[in-house]
Amino acid sequence: MDARGGGGLGLIDSVRERCELAACAFGGSAEGDRDPQLARAGQARIVRQLLTESVLLASGGAAAGLALAWTATRMLSRTVIEMLPRAA
Repeated sequence: MDARGGGGLGLIDSVRERCELAACAFGGSAEGDRDPQLARAGQARIVRQLLTESVLLASGGAAAGLALAWTATRMLSRTVIEMLPRAA
């Protein structure tokens, strides 16, 4: 099994890692030293990557929410129509 765990834990670890990278790039870290990789990467690239990931996650969540709302609306409208009495 992966050391990061499965499913949602991997995503949480990935987000935590990105936050740590951003914190290090802006001058601080938990250990007090700067990572050489971050020194080469540059703040603009890290910010751009974080913004891109945020937009992609938000877009995916919005699409899933719209699909769920559309499906629920169709199901509820069919149920309500079937429950209404018919005029003779």
